[in-house]
Amino acid sequence: MSWRRRLRPLDRARYVLAKHGAALRSRRGVVAVGVGPRLRKGQWRAAEICLQVFVERKPRPESSVPVRMRIPKSLDGVPIDVIESRFRAGAGCSIAGPDPIRRTRNGVLVGGIALARTTSNTYGTLGALLEDANSVYALTAGHVVEADAANVGQPFYASDWIGNVAALRRSTAANLDAALVRIEPTSGRFVASGMFNGPAQSLGVGSIWSSTGPVHVHGACSGHVLADVRSVPWSGTIHYQDGSNITLHDQAMVVPRNGSITEGDSGGAVLDSSQRRLLGMIVGGDTHAGLAIVTPIDSILGTAAFQPGGARLTPI
Repeated sequence: MSWRRRLRPLDRARYVLAKHGAALRSRRGVVAVGVGPRLRKGQWRAAEICLQVFVERKPRPESSVPVRMRIPKSLDGVPIDVIESRFRAGAGCSIAGPDPIRRTRNGVLVGGIALARTTSNTYGTLGALLEDANSVYALTAGHVVEADAANVGQPFYASDWIGNVAALRRSTAANLDAALVRIEPTSGRFVASGMFNGPAQSLGVGSIWSSTGPVHVHGACSGHVLADVRSVPWSGTIHYQDGSNITLHDQAMVVPRNGSITEGDSGGAVLDSSQRRLLGMIVGGDTHAGLAIVTPIDSILGTAAFQPGGARLTPI
């Protein structure tokens, strides 16, 4: 028996995705690929691990597509599930709309509140607070702060200025859409551990790749949402409101159990089932299908650009 046949279904599917993922993504209409459970009649079948191929629209009928152009039913013995979806980011929630979760906890900055540029009329989420020996930083998605590093403004919390952008990477080459805002002491804002609508405790760092239970998503628009990891790894293209796009690899995809994850939640922190470890950050999704894309926290903290003081940042 081949050693590949002896692998666990999840590991085997990941091996096959690493082998064929680029070829699958190059197919016409394919926007992303991943590994996870099959989606059947709106239900995720955890026992049916497969290669997930996300397309903007399934051809109907399938016979209308020439055989040589069809997505195969399986590759190297691993079944393929074709899922309709299109992943977006950048719209944000309107500051003039319904009141977001953007108030501080007793006047103190904390993860899960609204964050935006001074020139913006929409907001995203301050995901988590990080620190090194000299400074405290707010982590968020790069597109929440600004699309162009040369034109970043002064982010604010609600209507109050808190500091300036210290790091920003939003590019396929960097495989990141993330930013750090240095909290300036002159802003008069204090910081606290934990999440706005979660435990007020300091966080460790964990791996979303090995997450076995539900995860907790904290967004400024949707609030506290319980979700399940449904694709790891996920690789695909996210489209922005301005017409640009980014292709990200080795991400995760989560699906909410209750509520929704929507515009304005970009930058939101994803915590493990105990809410004691930071696993990643929301960077986009498909709000119609209820899917959200998560960048693993190690991909951010391990990048030199996100070590402004020369040392790895840690959650507060």
